[in-house]
Amino acid sequence: MNHLPAYARFVLIALGIGLLILAMVIGRDLLLPLGWALLLALLILPLQKKMERLVRYRALAAVLSVLVLVLVGSGVVYLLSSQLVNLINDLPGLFRKLSGFLDEVRVYIDEQLGIPYQKQPSELADRFSSFLQERIDSIGQALTSTIKTVIYLGILPVYIFFILYYRERITLFLRMVYPAGKREAAVRTVWKASGVVQKYLGGMVIVTFVVAILVLVLFLSMGIKHALFFAVFVAVFNLIPYVGVFIASVVSILYVFITKDALIYPFLTFVLLWGIQLLENNLITPFIVGKQVQLNPLAVILVIILGGMIWGVSGMILFIPMLGGIKVVLDEIPGLRPYGFLLGDDPPDAND
Repeated sequence: MNHLPAYARFVLIALGIGLLILAMVIGRDLLLPLGWALLLALLILPLQKKMERLVRYRALAAVLSVLVLVLVGSGVVYLLSSQLVNLINDLPGLFRKLSGFLDEVRVYIDEQLGIPYQKQPSELADRFSSFLQERIDSIGQALTSTIKTVIYLGILPVYIFFILYYRERITLFLRMVYPAGKREAAVRTVWKASGVVQKYLGGMVIVTFVVAILVLVLFLSMGIKHALFFAVFVAVFNLIPYVGVFIASVVSILYVFITKDALIYPFLTFVLLWGIQLLENNLITPFIVGKQVQLNPLAVILVIILGGMIWGVSGMILFIPMLGGIKVVLDEIPGLRPYGFLLGDDPPDAND
C-alpha cells in the first residue's frame, strides 16, 4: 500500500471501514459473540498458559480455563439476579413515593408561587411516573437484550475454547500469507496488538473490581438498599468512558433521592461518586492500566457512539479495546502511521 498515492490510500481505507461496518451490521448475530469470545479469550490467556504448564495438554487446559471463567461469571450473574429481583419488587413502592413527592411539589407551587393546585396538570405525577416506568422498562429490556446477546450461554464458551486451542494457527496463517521478508513483522504486529488489548482488559477488570468495592462501601455506609447491585452497576458502566459514568451516576442518585427522606443523601451520593470518579481517572486507572490504549477522547467518544449504533451496549464496551488494537497495527505500518497518530493521544515523534 505504500506505493499508492495518499488519496488512493485514504479511499481504500474509507472503503474498507465502510465494508467492515456493513459486515458488522449484517453479521451481528455471528460477530458479536465472536467479539466477546475473542476479548474474553485474551483476558484468560495468562490462566490458559499456566494451565498448559500444569496439565501439558492444551485441550484440557482450555477446558479448565473456560470452566473457571464460566463458574466466576455464573456466580456474578446469580448474585446480581437476586439483587435485581428484589429491586424490581420494590419498584411499585418507589413509584408511589415518587408520586407523593410530586404531589408535595404541586402543593409548594400552590403556596409559594400562587399557582392554584387545581390549575396545575392534575395528572402530572401519573405522567411522570409513567414516563419513568417506560424508561426503566426500556432500560430493563435493553439490559436483558444485551445480556442475551453477550452471553450466548451455549456458543460463547465453545468460541473461547477454540480460540485458545487454535491460537498458534494465527501465527502460522500469517507466515503462510505474507512473503518471507514481511512475515516476522506481521506476526510481531499482531501479537503486539493482542498483548496491548490483553493488558488493557486485565487492568480494566482490576479497576472495575476496585470501583465496585468503593461504591459498595459508600452505599453500605449510607444504608442504601441493594448496595451490591448498584456497586456492580456503577462499576460495569464505568467501562464505557464518559457516557457510562454519567448514566450510572444519574440512576444511582435518583434511586437514593427516592428512597431516602433527607436531601443530604443524594447530595452526598453525588459528591462521593464524583470523588470516586476523580480517584479512578487520576490515580487508579493510570496506575493499574497505564497507557495501554492511547486513544484521544474524541476518538473514544466517536467509537462509543458507533459501537452503540451497531451493537448496542456491547458495542460501546467492545469497540474501545478493538480500536486500541487497530491503532497498534496502524502505528506499526509506515504508510498508515498518520492514521494511528490521528486516533492517538500520545505526543508526536520528533523523527516523524
